[in-house]
Amino acid sequence: MLLLVLLTVITVAANARSTSVKQSSLSFFYVIPLGTNGGLDENNLSSYLLTSINNSIPNSAYISLDGGTIRHGIEIAIKQQSLPLNTDKEIFIREQIKAYLISHGHLDHITGFLINTPNDKSGKFIIGLNQTIKIIRDHYFNNQAWADFGSTGLKTYDYQILDPLSTIPAPI
Repeated sequence: MLLLVLLTVITVAANARSTSVKQSSLSFFYVIPLGTNGGLDENNLSSYLLTSINNSIPNSAYISLDGGTIRHGIEIAIKQQSLPLNTDKEIFIREQIKAYLISHGHLDHITGFLINTPNDKSGKFIIGLNQTIKIIRDHYFNNQAWADFGSTGLKTYDYQILDPLSTIPAPI
């Protein structure tokens, strides 16, 4: 399922970039792994940052592909110089992550995202298949397990439901 969702985003981003770049039909992406495992290691849960590259320079807008580990993953990415050394992780999360594309509702794919929601900036999207959005809305953003940061509560996030094999504009 993650592959299907990832292909949808990459297709969208590639289509968006290829129409605006006249000199080349190729689009390049920069992927930063923030976490690559599941299960017991809470500092290394599935999460990746995706941005486009123009003229060998990564864009400053990112999409988080899943959100198992966010803050700790950004700290590691800074130490490994995948992100600039002067990056402030709080500002990065609020200002540079423009959307969260969530493959499914397992905690190892959303824990870091959920924990960081109180300090996030409003106007961002949570993108996912209908069943994924339903899990986040009904089981987490329900004012019982966690505050409702979705479009029916605090309005920090809007939900964007993906249809399988569809394309949508990407904010990068």
